[in-house]
Amino acid sequence: MDKKNQILNAAYELFAEKGYSLSMSEIAEIVKIKTPSLYSHFKSKDEIIEIIIKTEIEHCFDTIHKKAQKLKDKSCEERLKNILFHTIEYCDKGSHLRFWRNMSLLENKELRNMSSTFIQERDNCLVDNINSCFEKGIKDKEIKDTVNEGQVYLYFSMIQGILNSTLLIQDNSISTENFASMAWDAYWDGIKA
Repeated sequence: MDKKNQILNAAYELFAEKGYSLSMSEIAEIVKIKTPSLYSHFKSKDEIIEIIIKTEIEHCFDTIHKKAQKLKDKSCEERLKNILFHTIEYCDKGSHLRFWRNMSLLENKELRNMSSTFIQERDNCLVDNINSCFEKGIKDKEIKDTVNEGQVYLYFSMIQGILNSTLLIQDNSISTENFASMAWDAYWDGIKA
């Protein structure tokens, strides 16, 4: 792995752990170079953070989009459930979830706005995919014809709530998978025909 990618990988892990308060000297220490040498690869800490944020957003949405494309011919129930569990599985691996949490807490307004805009641009594709799933589900009489845009956003809120609980619930009284299964069953019971 080249030095630039080592720097980005180290920054990713530090950002997941510390958020914006990571320092260039901490990155340099991990990749075993002197702090001034970082500046031969990147202009600033903000440039590094911008790159790792854009890379993570792209990777996350590409992963979910590929999964959604593979499920295109499946039933609405199967598509929604698989996208839900795939998203949770992606975020639950490694430090992805902590990275996303820290991205939402960015102190730097420019980076926060950039990440928000970048997410919204990619989110539109996912929302369109879920909307088409709902339309097909209504047409196929798989879900209630009274289902509306609110249930689409409730779907995304359910995912966010499950991911938030993963960060907050530390006592292991219920696994993320079991919590997600219960949430999914309640959600599906509310929209199925």
